[in-house]
Amino acid sequence: MSVASVEGFPWRSVLFGKILDPIAGKAVILAVAGAFLWVGSIEWWELLLVAMQDIVVVLICVVVAFRQWDRPFETSPLVIGKIATCGQLAYLLTVLLFPQAYTLVFAVAAALSIAAAVGYLYDSMVQVRNLRAI
Repeated sequence: MSVASVEGFPWRSVLFGKILDPIAGKAVILAVAGAFLWVGSIEWWELLLVAMQDIVVVLICVVVAFRQWDRPFETSPLVIGKIATCGQLAYLLTVLLFPQAYTLVFAVAAALSIAAAVGYLYDSMVQVRNLRAI
């Protein structure tokens, strides 16, 4: 028996890979963005636009948590979501290294985050429609 499994449960693949790893990644991004906001390197509305994807995903999770479905609500990460996360990281890195020249990276990161938010909303609406159809 490996250290990664206790009583046959695949902790590494399920708990860490699907739950804790994404939460940890977003916590780091939030901590860095919060620090930049605190010291005045970014404005609150910039953080709001760049974090739009994450705000929508959290809202979807809250709605799903309070709604009882007959079947599990299953969704997976979207490619645009992964690209938007890269945009968030590039934005924060640019704020750190080139604080006077981050406007273009901000615009791209915000656009990607909004596109990912729309993608996750659409994906969730399709999932809800599929759950109601059955």
